[in-house]
Order: sequence, then C-alpha cells, then structure tokens
Amino acid sequence: MLYSGLILFVFLMIIRPQDFVYGLMGQPLVFVTMGLVLVAWLLSGVEKAPFKTAQDKYCFMLMTLMVISTVPTLWTELVVTTFSDTSKLVLIYLFIVTIVDTEERFRSITWIIMLLMTAVAGMGVLQYYGYDIVGTGMQFAADKGIWQIRGVGNFDNPNDLAYSVVLVVPFSVGMLLRGGGLQKAASLVMLAIAVYCIVLTGSRGGQLALVFSLTAFLYFWVTNPRLKKMTAYIGLVGVLAAFSVQTSDYRNDESSMGRVEAWDRGMELLTSHPLLGVGKGQFREYHKRDTHNSYVRAGSELGILGLYAFLGTLFYSVFNAAALLKSEEFERLKPYVLGIISFFGGFAVASIFSTRTYDIVFLTVVALSSAVCRIASRDPRIGDGRFTCDLWNRRVAGLTVGALFIWKLFLIQVW
Repeated sequence: MLYSGLILFVFLMIIRPQDFVYGLMGQPLVFVTMGLVLVAWLLSGVEKAPFKTAQDKYCFMLMTLMVISTVPTLWTELVVTTFSDTSKLVLIYLFIVTIVDTEERFRSITWIIMLLMTAVAGMGVLQYYGYDIVGTGMQFAADKGIWQIRGVGNFDNPNDLAYSVVLVVPFSVGMLLRGGGLQKAASLVMLAIAVYCIVLTGSRGGQLALVFSLTAFLYFWVTNPRLKKMTAYIGLVGVLAAFSVQTSDYRNDESSMGRVEAWDRGMELLTSHPLLGVGKGQFREYHKRDTHNSYVRAGSELGILGLYAFLGTLFYSVFNAAALLKSEEFERLKPYVLGIISFFGGFAVASIFSTRTYDIVFLTVVALSSAVCRIASRDPRIGDGRFTCDLWNRRVAGLTVGALFIWKLFLIQVW
C-alpha cells in the first residue's frame, strides 16, 4: 500500500490531473495524498534515515535554504507559501529514498516516471495537432516567429517542458541497447515521442540539453579509452560553442535587458546578500527579467550557501551514481543508472541558460540517484560509507569557488 501511495503521489505531481480534468480541478488531491502517504510512512517499518548519502545531505540543505532564505524578507505570506511548496518536495524526496528500497522497486518506479514523462510529452505533441488535452494552448514566440507547445503545472513553459522531457531520452536509449524485446519496443516509442516533443517546444536550451545528455550517455557507455577521450573533447567544444552563440545574442540585445544583464544583477544581489541571498523566488522583485541561469538563481536567491548546496546536490548525484558503473556487481542496473547520470549531464549544461534550480523533475532524479546508492550500500562488498561525506566538502567548495570565479570573469569580459 505504501509503494502504491508513492506511485499515486508521483502521478499527481507529474501529470497533475487536478489542473485540467473536469471534476478534479481545484481539488486538494496532492495535499490529501501527501497526508495519507505520510501517515502510512510514519506507521510503516521502512528505515527512516534521511541522510544516508551525500546527495541526501546537500539536497536537504538546499531545500532548507529555500525556506530560510525567505525569512529575512519579513513577508509572512511568502514564508508560509514557500514552506508549503517546499514541504511537498521534501516529502516526495523522502518517500522515494526510503520506500524505494529494493532493486525491483527501483526499476519499476524508474519505468513509471519515464512513462509519466512520456505521457506529458505525448500531450504536448497532441496539442500541436489540435488536441489540447490540458487546455493551456500553444505559446507564440515572437523572437523566433513560431508557435511552441507547452504543458500544465510545472511544464507550462515550453522550455520547462523540453528540459523535463529530456529525462526520457537517455533512459530509452539505454533500454534499447540492453533491454528485452518488449522493453526495446516501448523504449523506441518513448524515445520518438520525447524527441518530437522537444523539437516542437522550439526550445534551443532543451535541444542543447538533449544533445549533451546523449553525449554524457555515450561517454559513460563506451569502454574504449580513445572514444571516451574523443567524446569528452566533443562535449567540451560543444559547451564552449553553445555558450558563445547564446551569449552573442545577449550582447546585441537592443533593449539592454538581455540575460547577461540579469546575470550581472544576480552578482550584485549575491554581493549585497552573500549568506542567504534575497529569498527564494524574489529575483524578479529586483530585476525585470528572469535569471535564465540556475546557478545565478541559486546564488542570488539563496546566497553562497544555496549555491554550495545546489552544486553539491548536482555533483554527488552524478559522482555516487557513476561509482556504481565501476562495480561489476551492479552491471545489470547500468541502463537505469546511466540514464540518471546522462540527465544530469544535460541538466548541468542547460542550467547555464535556464532556471531549473527548484525543479521537481531534477529533485526527483536526485532522489532516484540516492535510492539506488542506498540499495547498493546494503551489499557488504560496497558498505554503508561508500556514498556519504561530510557536509563541508573540499570538492564542493572548489566547485563553488570555481563557479563564482567564472561568473565574475564572464561579466568582466562581456558586461
């Protein structure tokens, strides 16, 4: 029953029928389901250890800072709303890492999430052909001169839809290469729908995330050292080229409201509010345009501590999952684990040009990364201490300093 409740909770958070299905609209389905699953979880015998992996620690630090950062604003409504929204993220994360405690459950929940994201992509494709199930309508991009599909809830922006659907692609490719007959057939359909959806969003950032998730997949899949090195070089050159193309448009923005200006404003806010930032969701109170950068959003709204937590979450979700790929004992999970790692590869690059700091899909995949590491740690050949670390960590500190240096250096050179 507990696992079934988790599946229902995930379904409501991703598909969100309460936003577009007649008779369900406006109903507190998420709140009720969350409450019931929480009660069942508290009464169950599952291990309720929230901090077993490094990504657990950094992710909970990030979510805690989302709430704490709003307290200095003295805006009661903002604090309460942020606490309520963040509580849902905390619970879905906690439910996944504790309830998904076997390989069978890990495989099944991964498939379920991929199928749900494919359904989201499919509804977007149908919208393009005139069947607008969610009722949001397409969005016209004047700068591109095209109509873009979009979803509902967390996916109501074409870019958000594209970035989230990217998750399906590396997983589908992995199952095409390693799965059984039925799995391969399903994966082929999922892959086609996901890629077509990303194309129809017209999101350049989404297409960039798609390319780099596949690049990351190829890097970890191949075993030939020469091919690995070549893939790494191609990925690095691609990042630099994409960054150059994207930012050249911003420098020529006649309205002076380009993304680079937003990044400069973000640095100013980080400098004036270094510890906790200006508060989650408050960047637009200080600037007319969104950051369009997850790292800038984390730094400006959550301060240095928030940027540190965000980078730590991203780094250890990849680092710990990658450790499983080196273990022959878990070779059978390679398509699943590699799908997770590849998603983060695309996410890390696309986050330079998009705001995904608090994204539910991102945090859900972090939870999957932690869940599979927890399962692996039960193997005596792996051990409990393999996937954890102290919250203060030199690697993450180095990444944070490096991110700040690159951010500042870029502004000096461009702005």
